Amino acid sequence: MALKPCRECKKEVSTEASSCPHCGKKAPTASPVAKVIMGLLLVAALFVIIPFFAPGGGLMRSSMGAIEKQVTNDVVAQYNTARQGGNAIDVCVHAGLVKAAYIQAKDAAGTSQWNKIERADCGKAGLPRF
Repeated sequence: MALKPCRECKKEVSTEASSCPHCGKKAPTASPVAKVIMGLLLVAALFVIIPFFAPGGGLMRSSMGAIEKQVTNDVVAQYNTARQGGNAIDVCVHAGLVKAAYIQAKDAAGTSQWNKIERADCGKAGLPRF
């Protein structure tokens, strides 16, 4: 804890004091430059940092691609499990789920590929797809 003169009455005040015990001045040892810097940091937070973390912001956009990729990988793994041990209807349903994951990820090439796989698998199950 250091002592500095109060900006108002010039008496010694702790740098940790929220108000001067002598004259009552708020933030008695804070310099006007510090207030300006704090104001600029607040503005930066409002216009730069907060939008980055807000829904649809930079962080959300960057993490959504990774999440969508993980979801499609998980659904493909479930499809492969159904192919190994499920019946034809299970395989058909899981192929549709994989196609839906690619649609959600806005991956046109993956959607097209899995649409063909779904048609073939559902045809084998006796459930034609259009």
